[in-house]
Amino acid sequence: MSRRRLILSVTVVLSACLVAVTSDRDISAVLTGSSAVGHEGGFYNFTCTVRNAAGFTDGVQFKKGEGFLMATLYQVVASCTKQYSSYRTSGIQCGLGTNNGSAQTKRYHMWIINLKKADVTLWWCHLPTFGVRSNILDITGLKIRINCSGETSAGQTTHLTCMFTAEVQPTKIVLYSPSGPTPEIASCDIAFRECHVVRSHGNYSAEFTADNKITLTIHAFDSERDAGIWKCTSGIKGDTCYKPSVGVVSCLPSNTSIMLQFIAIFCTMVITKNYACGVC
Repeated sequence: MSRRRLILSVTVVLSACLVAVTSDRDISAVLTGSSAVGHEGGFYNFTCTVRNAAGFTDGVQFKKGEGFLMATLYQVVASCTKQYSSYRTSGIQCGLGTNNGSAQTKRYHMWIINLKKADVTLWWCHLPTFGVRSNILDITGLKIRINCSGETSAGQTTHLTCMFTAEVQPTKIVLYSPSGPTPEIASCDIAFRECHVVRSHGNYSAEFTADNKITLTIHAFDSERDAGIWKCTSGIKGDTCYKPSVGVVSCLPSNTSIMLQFIAIFCTMVITKNYACGVC
């Protein structure tokens, strides 16, 4: 019994040391795919590359969408095993470097032979013990563009348009205003082609003016409320534009403007002489 306890204690200490070593090396994960866009019914291969991974011990999880777990491989120094694979996963594999404890780079693979609509989404890989999450891999090919019209005077009617393209259309598009306690202005359901204005008071309306185009109308433009950066998003994917207002000028007094110009000229002269300018 005492011998078992000793072995267990040594194992725990060694594991803690390995975790400490890999933590000090800033372990990271990068998810790449076999193509830029995934197509429904097609094949797709995901590769999770773990770097600074000498002595690495942790799970490698492939996740999609809102965090649905698709597969897990487990690495213990020089040993890699397949731990979990969902019914949607066609295969998982331990790749280059996973059989070498001192390898700084280790690769893990997961593939799907027949992509479903739900698979054409956002993906990432996750190292749960280290709390490391990779980049987001977007295989939807979703592109979102928002266009703010030109300068607008107070009280005028003006429009913003949000356009989107994707292999698989998003479920919802949301438009956000520059200010206010609740910046979400309109939420548009793609399937039903309906827009719901969240806070309006008669100031805003939104509608689909094409299959992939949403037009937001500001019925009475207010420079304090409506001038600024507008945003159109679907989840973490989105675009912004700046909506200007007629007659907005700088509030800097003339003496402040002159002082800033003097500082800029002074710093330029100092930098030219290869000195450090702390003010800049």
